[in-house]
Amino acid sequence: MEHCTSTPTPVGSGPAAKRNLSLSPSEMDLPIDNKKSRPHESFDISSIPEHSTDTTADVSPSIKLSQHDITVISDHLKALFLVEIQSSITTAVESAVDSLIPKVVSKINQNLIKELDTIKSENNFLKVRVSELESRVDHSEQYSRRNSLRISGIKEAAGEVTDDIVISMVSDLGGSISLDEIDRSHRVGKRYVPGSSQGSDRSARTIRPRDIIVKFTSYRSRQKLFNIRANAKGKELYNKVFINEDLSRARSNVFFKARLLARKGQIQSAWTSDGTILLRDNDMNVHRVTKANDLLKFENSTVLRPIPQQQSYASVLSAGSQ
Repeated sequence: MEHCTSTPTPVGSGPAAKRNLSLSPSEMDLPIDNKKSRPHESFDISSIPEHSTDTTADVSPSIKLSQHDITVISDHLKALFLVEIQSSITTAVESAVDSLIPKVVSKINQNLIKELDTIKSENNFLKVRVSELESRVDHSEQYSRRNSLRISGIKEAAGEVTDDIVISMVSDLGGSISLDEIDRSHRVGKRYVPGSSQGSDRSARTIRPRDIIVKFTSYRSRQKLFNIRANAKGKELYNKVFINEDLSRARSNVFFKARLLARKGQIQSAWTSDGTILLRDNDMNVHRVTKANDLLKFENSTVLRPIPQQQSYASVLSAGSQ
């Protein structure tokens, strides 16, 4: 009898076993957890062990959230998101503004600089224009005084006639003039009245007589007196008498400053000719002066001549015209 050997078949193998694996849980008699079919319950997923393959593990509910809880959580999240969004927007806006401000300021500065340059240019133009107009007005005013002379230092007397004073002065200096050659003459300024408030402030010093303005009928008649003014030198009657051209206010101020320079020894002399102011510096050069700024270079002069003794205006003019 032949012995037969056979390999034992493992349990669960073979066609029958394959068929068993394909069975449904109900056919395989597996326990089914009916809790999965319970509605409206939540489960804690974390309670399921990691890498667990046991589908039969017991999963129990952990947290229950009501509608109110969900609303509270939602509002809280909204508030957090709102703060975060506002902070992000604020940061973005501030960054944008910080980057724009230098550009805007630079643009504004450029516009302001352009406007300022325009205003400066217009201002300089207007200054030049005003200076030109003032020069024209001064020239016209001086021309209207062309036939006039101003006499200073003649004492006042009650009932005096200034025309007679002028005719007598021309005669004393060696000239001749008639009454018909004098258009008009009069003293200028306020009359000094002894004992008045006007005189009380001047009581401590010698009262200076008012000037006499003489307007001649022609320039030739005016020159009859002006050309002999130097003859007053050495005459006691006219020792402190000054004969000047009748200058405009602007030229009179400039001439006054020029005479101060002569008194200080910073220039040799100063005089006028037909309304033009002339001076001779310490180097014996003659200069024409039209405005006060023309005297600045002489005010800073370091070469000084000896200051002269008290002398009449006629002697100063005589020295200046030589």
